[in-house]
Amino acid sequence: MEKTLEIKKFSLKNYKTLLPKELQKLALKNPVRECDESPKNNFVAYVDDGADSYDVSLVFSVKSELEMHGCDCKSTIDFCRHKAALLIHIAEGKKTATAAVKARAK
Repeated sequence: MEKTLEIKKFSLKNYKTLLPKELQKLALKNPVRECDESPKNNFVAYVDDGADSYDVSLVFSVKSELEMHGCDCKSTIDFCRHKAALLIHIAEGKKTATAAVKARAK
């Protein structure tokens, strides 16, 4: 899976055709938690990989194209399974942004 991916072409609509099937399968084994979108189109989350957890970020353009990405894992692959897990999570509409807490009126 050391194949170079043309990440600049990734979008929330075409990722299934551009991400290798093997990478998609690996990504689905990594749960995404605490996914926040702030500011708009800028996602950060924790992605679990067994006993480890990684900070992952993906930034999309207004056209939903991937512009920037980051993960604190030590993978030598440019687009690791943790980034793929977050991409799939967002594309499938599973955003888990923290809801604002409303103060109760007394």
